[in-house]
Amino acid sequence: MKQLICFASLLVFAGCSGSDNDGATPPDAAVAIDAHVDLPCPANTVCLEPFLVTDKPGTPGRLAVVWFQPMHVQGLPSMPTEVAYDVPYVPGQSRYDIPLAQVKPPMSTAVVLCQWEMGVCQQMANPPPIAFALPVILDDTNGNGKIDGTEVTFYGNHGMGMAFFAWSLRAHPLGDPALFQYGSNTYLGNIFTAGIAAGVHGYAIQPGSSFEDKLAAADTASGSDLAICPSQGTSCQVNAPRLVGFENP
Repeated sequence: MKQLICFASLLVFAGCSGSDNDGATPPDAAVAIDAHVDLPCPANTVCLEPFLVTDKPGTPGRLAVVWFQPMHVQGLPSMPTEVAYDVPYVPGQSRYDIPLAQVKPPMSTAVVLCQWEMGVCQQMANPPPIAFALPVILDDTNGNGKIDGTEVTFYGNHGMGMAFFAWSLRAHPLGDPALFQYGSNTYLGNIFTAGIAAGVHGYAIQPGSSFEDKLAAADTASGSDLAICPSQGTSCQVNAPRLVGFENP
């Protein structure tokens, strides 16, 4: 999937430079990071393959999955975030496995795409509440062994996964009113090309023009690129992909 890098608006810049975890992620010892790319990706796991890595060690940090608010919502911060998964990033692995069972659903509606009225997420309205997250390599700047809300950034990271995680309370198959209504695709129907699965799943990106990416079916994210800054001591920024209609990140 190396061609995805170009289509997903990925740029790496040399010299470029949230929310609390609240214990929602598993301890480091419980995390399985499989470095053997020749082995099949385990079931119910998103397996990311590093890209732009040289033979030099990469910058240490932590690999996190972060829910974020994709729209500008009146009454909310510019982009609320919430850490769903947080483990040490070990440079030089040939594959990074993220078990879906360890990616926590969003705890706050602030990171959920839904119909917002008077600062309240209308959970029974259309579009139904859907959450989106990205895998990202971040610095644990205070050294407390986890990514805190103040350490979350999509603009000063050390790496970015070219795939999305999405959460939905219910499944929405093709033809569901959440995706197709009144003879045309809804807002969500323009994003999800093969329906929405219930729970947390990984979705591969179907690249479009600039900021016009869409999502493939659920559980298609394995094999996607984890684009990483090329070497230790090199400061860079990997731009996040943006789905059609999104205002963030």
